[in-house]
This record gives sequence, C-alpha cells and structure tokens, in this order.
Amino acid sequence: SETACGDGTYSKEGSDTCTECPAGHSCASKSADPVKCPAKQYAPSGSLACIDCPVGSYCPTDGLSYHITCANGTYTTAVNQTECATCPAGSKCPDVTQAPVACTNGYYKGTHTACLACPAGSYCPSDKLSTHLPCPNGTYTTTPSQTGCSDCPPGHRCPHAASAPVVCDNGTFSLGKTTECTICPAGYRYC
Repeated sequence: SETACGDGTYSKEGSDTCTECPAGHSCASKSADPVKCPAKQYAPSGSLACIDCPVGSYCPTDGLSYHITCANGTYTTAVNQTECATCPAGSKCPDVTQAPVACTNGYYKGTHTACLACPAGSYCPSDKLSTHLPCPNGTYTTTPSQTGCSDCPPGHRCPHAASAPVVCDNGTFSLGKTTECTICPAGYRYC
C-alpha cells in the first residue's frame, strides 16, 4: 500500500522513502519535487510553504533558507522586499521596521539612527538637514539646537562659526556684525 509523504517532505517517483524538504524550498503534501522559493520569500528545511519575507528584512534572491535583517540606517515597511531602503539625508531610522523620521529644526542627521543637536557656532534652519551649517562671518550661537545665528554685537568680533563673541582688544573697536576689530584712529585713546 502506498503512503503519501507528509507536509514538509517529498518523495521522487518510484521511491518508497520520504525526504525532508531542503532549505529554500517548499514541499506541499504529496509533493513529488521540492519547489524553490521565489525572491521575496524564504523557507527553512522541512517547510510546507515558503514564508513571506517580514517587515524590516529582505529576501533578494530565490531559494533562500532565511530572511536577511536590514542593516542599521536602512529599513523596509512592507513584507516581501528584495532590498532595504536607505535612510534619507536629514532623517533618522531608529528601527529597521519603521519609516524614516525627519530631523526637526535645530537638529541634523548625525548617524543613521539619531538626529543630533546643531552645536554652538552653527545652526540648523530647517528640518531634514544632513549636516549643521556654520554661522556666517560676523554672527554666532552660544547654545546648541539653534535655527539661526545672532549678529555680533558692537565692541566684539565674531569669526566664522563663532560660538561666542570675542571682545575687541584695547585700542580697537567694532560696530558689530564683523569678524575683525579695527584699530582706533590716530588721536583717539579710547574708541
């Protein structure tokens, strides 16, 4: 009497033994030959059916025995993907199963998984920035997470990317918004 092979096994025609379905294949009940799983799916050995590649992973080729988890800084938000999407500039991707989250004003994309505060001496005027911007000549910021730079006050100088105004030396002056102090004119002891 003939006995059908069980789920996850198969038997070649004329054979009286059932063999475990190989990895990367499915073997339905009474299967004569294993069926290779297509890209976007996988199957460990002994599988009845191929399994959809889950969110946060990818299955790039056919015949896979396992799904591949997305690397940090990449993601998938749907099943059955052949590749992971790269986290875009100005966004963070803290979880491989979730869509990117835009960095907000005052922050920039420092790593694939985190947004960083713009440091003193720089600013981040809009969301989705991939780097912080240095304060222009004659301006400064003293605290992190700023969306703009302040004008350098009179009596001070503010070089490129200044994190604080620098007081002009004795015998020099500035009217503000400058990188250098000017030497006082002849005949003026204080200016």
